Formats: sequence, C-alpha cells, structure tokens
Amino acid sequence: MSSFGVELAHAALTRVRAMHERAHWRREDRRQLRDVALPSLTDAEIRTLRHTWPFLRIDRSDLYWARLYKKVYGFDPYFLGSVNQFNALRARINPYREVCSLENKALLDVYFPEIPFPEVYVRCVNGQLFDANLQPLSLDNAWKILQTHGAFVIKPALESMCGKGVRLIRLDKVPQAGAAWLTGVFAGATQDFIVQEIIAQHPAVRQLNPTSLNCCRVTSVYVGGTYTCAALQKIGKAGSQVDNWNSSYFIGIQPDGRLKDTGWDDHAQPFSATDGGTPFASVIVPGYSSMLAAAESFHKRFLPQCGIVGWDMVLDTDGHLKVIEANLTVPGLPSEQLCSGPFLKDVHAELCHVFGSQDCNL
Repeated sequence: MSSFGVELAHAALTRVRAMHERAHWRREDRRQLRDVALPSLTDAEIRTLRHTWPFLRIDRSDLYWARLYKKVYGFDPYFLGSVNQFNALRARINPYREVCSLENKALLDVYFPEIPFPEVYVRCVNGQLFDANLQPLSLDNAWKILQTHGAFVIKPALESMCGKGVRLIRLDKVPQAGAAWLTGVFAGATQDFIVQEIIAQHPAVRQLNPTSLNCCRVTSVYVGGTYTCAALQKIGKAGSQVDNWNSSYFIGIQPDGRLKDTGWDDHAQPFSATDGGTPFASVIVPGYSSMLAAAESFHKRFLPQCGIVGWDMVLDTDGHLKVIEANLTVPGLPSEQLCSGPFLKDVHAELCHVFGSQDCNL
C-alpha cells in the first residue's frame, strides 16, 4: 500500500474510533440519567448552545446533561451539555502529551513534593517495587515496611476511576497475612500501584460516613491566564469504602463552606441527607477556604500546562490538608456543573480563544 493509502486508512480508522467513542458516551449519558424525567430542548435553545459553543460538536441526540441542567436550573447555554462535549474540551486544554505521565499516581509525590499527598509506603513502577524514596525493594522488605504500619490503602497507579481496584487493608483483620499473602495481593493489582497511609480524616467529615474517605473535590480551571473553580463535597453511602460517585452523594458547597440543601447520586436523583440522617445543609466543610486557596496555588504553580484539574482534598484529624489525588484525564464536569452551576462561563472567552473561534456568543 502506498503512503497515501496508509494515510487514508489511518484517517478512516480514526473517524470510526471517534464515532464509536461518541456513541459509547451517548449511551452512558442515557443510561446514567434513565430514571430522570428530562425536559426537551427547544430548537431556539439548541441554536443558542451551538452559537455559544461553536467549536464543539452539538448533536440533538447528545444533550442529556443539558436537559438535566435545564430541569434543575432552567436553560443556560453556558453549561456543557454532554460528556462528549466535555471530552472534546478536555482533549484541547489538557493535551495528552502533557498529562499522560502526570497521571501515574505512583509518582505524583515525586513530581510534586510540595503538594501534601498521603505518605507513600511502597510503590510499583513498571513492574518494580520501590520504597518511598525510590530505592528498589524485594518483596520481603516490602512486607517488613507494611508490617510496621499495620494498615494501608493500595490502589492502581492508573485508571482507578470509580474506585476501581482500591483496597483498604488492616493486617490485624487478615490472619494469613505474610510475604506469601502479599505476593497474591500485589499480583491482584495487575498493573503498577501505590501503597499509602490510611488518612484519619477530620471528625466533622468522618461522621458523615465513617467507612469512606469523604473528599472535597475542587475542580480548578486555568485558561489564558484566567482562573475559576467549582467545588463539591463527596459523602460515601453507608458501608462504602470509597467516595466515587457510583457509591456516594455529591453536594454543592456555598461560599461560606456550608453544603447546599440538595445532593445527588450518580443517577441524578436528589437527596437531602446522608444515609445516617444528617441534613446536608447542616454541614460546614472544615478548612474549605484553605482547600480553595491550595487548589488555585497548586494549579498555577505546578500544572499551568493543564486547563482543568480535579483535586480530591481532605483535612486530617490534626487539621492538616491532604491532597488525595490530582485528576487530569478524568477530572469530571457533569457532576460539578450539577452541583455548582455553569461555572465555565467565567472562562468562556478564554476557551473561545484557545479553540480559535471568533464567533462565540459572549
């Protein structure tokens, strides 16, 4: 095949993959919101969306989230209306070449030592075990390190969205624990991983659901020198060990740190209290202003090449800030908009500039 033919075949394959990916996320949007009676968008509203976001593809069949936001807030064109639109936006402002290596959770504390990530006990990078200081480890020495701590969390270094592969282990609950047992645990990780301390979180947040680490998610956006953010509190459902949306409630946060009246599960069903009965509106997030300040500082100082970052943060029992994760490839947006409103309006002009669009509805 000629080089021209190879290029044509590659272009055709790329288009087919893009079509399949768009169809996949359209199905996921529909599945996630299947239990919600969604209002329709008028022809005039769809035209306004296309005029507001001319650099994004907007299909009538692809606007489930836009319809949900209309139901909750009333129509506002500054919402991104589908996961496909968010993916297209993220691909431009968080280019893969900039974020691919930075997504490796086993190395984030090495790349950014000034960010207060949880203490690392053991890490596996490219199949090799290392300690916190990147000194190679044998399995026996890894076991000795973990024995001294007694409890730890192990999670994949990559692709751990929705809590996939995350395990909390307390050795006093594992009678067969030993080096041989640890071999099986590490083998079950199937890829690179990190072993970290279990954070003892601030009691005001822990009591909302004691079995999960209930993070504050700050989504920071820094484009063209303009900064904005949105924040929500994640509260695990009863018995959940993780606070991802498939096992938690997400609740917007007011400027003074108090939670809003209504939170949402991952099917966009509204709730007003934790599973333990605590009204969301009675909760004030401890250290909220410091989390907002930290997200802005960390984004501008360490990740200016990325337009959007999802920071999962908590305070520990001593009131010290801990950054659990910095999400770059899946920072989220549908939940943030549902909880916080159309916060991307603050950087709309800058986004238009990034995409080279001169006819945005400003």
